[in-house]
Amino acid sequence: MTAVREQIAEGGRRYAAISETLYFLQLRCEGVSTLDQALQRYCTGSIMTNKKWTDSHDQLLGHFDTNMRASLRNLPPHLFISLSRYKTEWSTGEPVVNKINSLLEFPERINFFKYTMQGRPDAVIGRGEEHRVQTEEEAESLDPSKIADTCNEFADPLGPEEYEYELVGMIIHTGGANSGHYFSYIQERGPEGGTGRWMEFNDAYVSTWDPRRMKEDCFGGDEEYEGMGYWTTVSEGGKFVRKYVEGKKYTRTRYQNAFIVVYDKVPAERYMREQKMKRENSAGACSDDAKSSAKVELEAEADAEAGGASTEIGGLSPVQAFAGRVRAQQATKSSSLQLSRAVVPADLIGSIASDNRSFWRKRNVLNTEYFDFMKGLIGAAMREGQGADAGAGPAAGAEAESSIVPYPAAGIKDS
Repeated sequence: MTAVREQIAEGGRRYAAISETLYFLQLRCEGVSTLDQALQRYCTGSIMTNKKWTDSHDQLLGHFDTNMRASLRNLPPHLFISLSRYKTEWSTGEPVVNKINSLLEFPERINFFKYTMQGRPDAVIGRGEEHRVQTEEEAESLDPSKIADTCNEFADPLGPEEYEYELVGMIIHTGGANSGHYFSYIQERGPEGGTGRWMEFNDAYVSTWDPRRMKEDCFGGDEEYEGMGYWTTVSEGGKFVRKYVEGKKYTRTRYQNAFIVVYDKVPAERYMREQKMKRENSAGACSDDAKSSAKVELEAEADAEAGGASTEIGGLSPVQAFAGRVRAQQATKSSSLQLSRAVVPADLIGSIASDNRSFWRKRNVLNTEYFDFMKGLIGAAMREGQGADAGAGPAAGAEAESSIVPYPAAGIKDS
């Protein structure tokens, strides 16, 4: 992915930008409670007062207060966002690293268009040669006056349909800054994105996971819990009676939270189709609100009696057509799930297989259970062979017997 470091002189008098390549997007989560707020802070600029601006010949153009800000540019098919949940404090004179367990919510669907340099509300519109934009390589090797790109041309001419993403995975950390445990929640993918089925990968433990537990398992923050109640005896009206006292309510910090979230790009065709359906549903809802429910029922009955000529679309009513589209979409997801699996490169499969073989060898080198099993297996095979060769005479049997080496081998002593 690429981001852009923009410099905008006061009043838009001068503009410059440099593109930088990122492998993941890192966001600070201290002081914010949602991913949207963290992205807004990422894109919020800071003012450098009285910044010196010069041309390509180092001639002074003036001193202007300059807004230094970041914007997104190109986003990958799989976007990794690192949530900085660690901070260093110097209150004791020595660096102390603490983990930030505060609440930070992230959505299942998000559109990043408003955080791009062409989609943000305060985007700078190119005005020609005075708006210089350069890449990292061009900044080092080219004269800015020879770069023809304006900030508009530098920004990708992509619309919101190219920046729609859905949540497909989280890496979870439970514990503190100096210790803890890592595991993952991952959503299965289908031909058009997530299938809605989530799995928990926790070392050797793999099971399904309910995404309705997103807040409790992934967002962090505080949670309330109730302490244990107890029975007691109290005096009421001169009699002693037993009463149950409910436990007190307490608040505690959730030390389990996500520190990396993964979003997959939603195909543009799917996004456009969903937007079209929303517009149609919205138009239908407005039309329905203008009519009473009784009138709608009467109109439906009249249409049915008339053969449905006024509401049929391609021989189907709108409801039937919509139901057919839903059934077709679900059938496509279930039947094409295996076809949507990512192709793993052969060299990567070979490397994983080699690592697995090495792991099992090292694990079994000093494992007596393994050698006991192999001893029994080989011994059983040799005894079966001896039985088959019994008619060959005692010499053959003696030779077979002498070839058996016990484990541990006889005569080997600890030094």
